[in-house]
Amino acid sequence: MSLHAPQRYLCVHGHFYQPPRENPWLDGILRQPSAAPFADWNERIAFECYAPNAAARVLGADGHLARLINNYELISFNVGPTLLAWLEQWAPRTYRAILDADAASLRRFSGHGSALAQVYNHVIMPLATEDDQVTQVRWGIRDFKQRFSRLPEGMWLPETAVDLRSLETLAQHGIAFTILAPHQARRIRPLPASRFATSTEAWQDVQSTTLDTSHPYLVRLPSGKSIAVFFYDGPISRAVAFEQLLQNGEAFLSRLLGGIRHDRSTRPQLVHIATDGETYGHHHKYGEMALAYVLDQLRADPHPPLRLTNYAQFLHMHPPTEEVEVHENTSWSCAHGIERWRTSCGCSSGGSPGFHQHWRQPLRQALDALHAQALDLYRERTSALLRSPLDARHDYIDLLLDRSERARLRYLRSHTTRSLDRDEQVLLWKLLEVQRNAQLMFTSCGWFFDDIAGPEPLQVLQYAVRAAQLARDLGHPQLLADLQAALPRIPGNTSAVPDAAALYKAHIEPFVIADDLQPIAAQAIARTARPAHAPSDTSHSAFPAPVPSTLYCYAIAQLAERHVTQAPVQLSLRTLSLTSKLTEDRRVCIAATLSLPDDVLLIGTLSCSLPNQANPSEEPADLGTRFADLLAAAEHADTTTCRHLFSRHFGNQVFSLLALAARSPDLLALLTEAARARLRQDAQASQQRLLPLIQTLQASQEPVPVELRTLSRLADAAALAGTLDPQSLDPSTARLLLAVLDEPSSSAWFDLPAARHRLLQALMRMSEHCEDHPGEFEGLHKLEQLVELACLPALAVPVLAAEMALFRLVPVAASMMRAQRFSSSPHLVGGDPARWLTLFSALCRTLHVALPSSARPH
Repeated sequence: MSLHAPQRYLCVHGHFYQPPRENPWLDGILRQPSAAPFADWNERIAFECYAPNAAARVLGADGHLARLINNYELISFNVGPTLLAWLEQWAPRTYRAILDADAASLRRFSGHGSALAQVYNHVIMPLATEDDQVTQVRWGIRDFKQRFSRLPEGMWLPETAVDLRSLETLAQHGIAFTILAPHQARRIRPLPASRFATSTEAWQDVQSTTLDTSHPYLVRLPSGKSIAVFFYDGPISRAVAFEQLLQNGEAFLSRLLGGIRHDRSTRPQLVHIATDGETYGHHHKYGEMALAYVLDQLRADPHPPLRLTNYAQFLHMHPPTEEVEVHENTSWSCAHGIERWRTSCGCSSGGSPGFHQHWRQPLRQALDALHAQALDLYRERTSALLRSPLDARHDYIDLLLDRSERARLRYLRSHTTRSLDRDEQVLLWKLLEVQRNAQLMFTSCGWFFDDIAGPEPLQVLQYAVRAAQLARDLGHPQLLADLQAALPRIPGNTSAVPDAAALYKAHIEPFVIADDLQPIAAQAIARTARPAHAPSDTSHSAFPAPVPSTLYCYAIAQLAERHVTQAPVQLSLRTLSLTSKLTEDRRVCIAATLSLPDDVLLIGTLSCSLPNQANPSEEPADLGTRFADLLAAAEHADTTTCRHLFSRHFGNQVFSLLALAARSPDLLALLTEAARARLRQDAQASQQRLLPLIQTLQASQEPVPVELRTLSRLADAAALAGTLDPQSLDPSTARLLLAVLDEPSSSAWFDLPAARHRLLQALMRMSEHCEDHPGEFEGLHKLEQLVELACLPALAVPVLAAEMALFRLVPVAASMMRAQRFSSSPHLVGGDPARWLTLFSALCRTLHVALPSSARPH
């Protein structure tokens, strides 16, 4: 590039986002079968996209892994706050890599970080009220600052849905720029020489095909403020998202270079694209590698045709020279503006041909009505408690990020008119939770897809019902009554779910947690009981198991207990204190389990205190007195009387374990795994007993009955499952057992997807262990065995985690080789370093990880 040629830049923006998936009563994500073998879609997409982009592979000319690139460091990106919260808890390494990438980008791009903030829970901003826009922007900024330790320069508008009011809200909160689609530009004109002057130039209408996207534009706002807007390159962005451009890194780079406008040769220009971040790895497998190839090529070139930058740096270096008027009420994913989120405009995902979207408008109307009622309730009930109810709502994000006692006291000091007693505090927290759920119910995904019965509309309806239920608990039942009355007017597309009322009846109502918290007590004590179909070596001596101290968003304390074990009866009675970590609402329940012959297990609960009682340990009456008759019957192993008295004491709050599990996917998964373990154990025991008979039949060339063959296969499946556990790894046995998977009927008796997932998780854990314990031979040896299994054709499990671990250990190996004495190596954990290096080198060759000569053993 000539020294006098204008500089040309590249910025790739990734919008990384998943909708909030938490059950609003539990504040936790329940298992999602459609994401199997992963527990939920967040976990699956984290594996396919978020983690790989934090360590994207770049291959050398020989096909070996040559470099790992943190793509986040070299691109522009935003990650939705609700997704970041999930990553922080469930994928901490990826979460840390994203934060580290932004810190590195500050150094690389002249103090301008690559991370952008996002409107909090992805609402369509033009459809939000002005107050809600402020809440969403404040929550998004505060969440960003908490995580990235700086204020954001830019902010992503969900679906790039825009109007002037939205831009005003961003500008009022210090946001310098946002990103829009090219068709959202209406007309442009040059800016005057002085920023205080008004341009006298005529406006020029533009089309998306003629708009120069190579520089930012300025939007002047009615308030007198302004904000910069970048309009991304539409054709290249579309090719990345929908036209398989990511199949080849060289083709991707060539297309980006083709975005240079040679008719703009007198000024710097920016080639930039914007897509969903999930494009790189989830929507397009290995897309993160194509992106890494482009970034690596441009980063390594001393005179690149495009210099890497981010929006904030480019805006600082090259402020707008033109102003723009935007097409209001438009977005990047609806040809009709923003109608996709409020009417049946015809836009859909295309996954359900023939489905209508007539449900969208009445759903929006029902939630708008609930929102207005909830806000009126909040203002009315907090008018005497809060200095400014809206400011208190805007600042509630502080408690979403930190629910510690210190944070709560700080919040109360900042916003309340006086000192509040405990009941008043619980009232305030509940009202704020009404408002939080009233925000979450407008998450845009609820209207994006094809049918009211989809998981996304179900999710926003759950938030709506939770908000209305909290209002009912506070003495305002009309909100829930009005919402339920609106549900039959929201039509579905199938006979199974003809309307939202049917959706509510089947998929929401059974899972609602009543305000007395008895369902939580039942779930807690169910986890202490010996479940039906538990492994047969579970002994009565393990009874009773402790109650979990936390279950989802509830803290649990045991106040009293009484237990009887008199075979075949087991009875457990406990008084439990249950406290919501969200609202600090505190209830006391009695929870009981009664185990009877034939694997009958009953769960019973009683609510036995008023809300937030000051001294709950004094109530209820002593368990021994209150349940003296039941305890006596259990002592005499009188099963008939026990069952009768149990039902009499607990009334309509008696459930079988399976009936309770039907309302809890996580509990059902625990019971299912227990049943599988019992079946495998029984099959192995039976195989041992019947093995002489089977061998005799085979030796006599007599047919082995199908029942015995099936039993042997189940026993083999059990043995194979055991060999995939790193703690009892037996690769030789696994290889022999895997041979039977070649049978066409093997899928009928062996859960291969579950085995792959189990091996994948073991491989990831052991890879992390090896990174954290460099030089440890045993860990590396187990990793080698797991890799050997993963590479078998019958399993074919991805070994990306192992590749990354080995690559990151290359400097350790080189250091060990350079050390004059192995014993002086700072990385050596224990054992023979030469032995570790030999195994390490062999593993690198197996996984095609480039190994510098200094790290090769002599």
